[in-house]
Amino acid sequence: MGIGLVYVVSALLGALLGGLISFAVAARSSRRDRRARYGESLLHTLSSAEQRLAAVYEPDARGALRKPVTLRDEAVAVWSRTELASSLESGSGRRAMQAWGEQLFEVLSLGAENHAQVGWLIQRLDLAVYITIAWTAGYASGSDFARPASEVAMMFGPSVHEDEKPDYGRRPT
Repeated sequence: MGIGLVYVVSALLGALLGGLISFAVAARSSRRDRRARYGESLLHTLSSAEQRLAAVYEPDARGALRKPVTLRDEAVAVWSRTELASSLESGSGRRAMQAWGEQLFEVLSLGAENHAQVGWLIQRLDLAVYITIAWTAGYASGSDFARPASEVAMMFGPSVHEDEKPDYGRRPT
């Protein structure tokens, strides 16, 4: 009876350990899938904001905007998607993402009234795309959303040098 009990206990421990490992792997995979889904959704919203800004940006002869540009719908979408994405972070990372989302909400809601503000808004959207791509790919954490613009551009912006690009020929003139 003693040896049979050892086999039963061993089988139960093996099943328990196997179940715990399976649970951990499934939880990690689920988190990675949600991160990708939330990141892609946020990137889509940022892209929509850039496209809408480009579509309504019509300077007059002096370079001034014909009418102010506001991106209220995009602001709400960016904020809500950032809130969802921040749920995957903890502590300071969550707070950094939430603050970033609120700041971007404000920036997009205010929009632009002149050419300089449009350029500044485009730069903010570019930085948002850089950090969102890095976060979605797993290269950035929630805490990275609190970094200053210069660090975000340097760390997560395009950094391919001319000599690293493949040569597929040049555009004809």
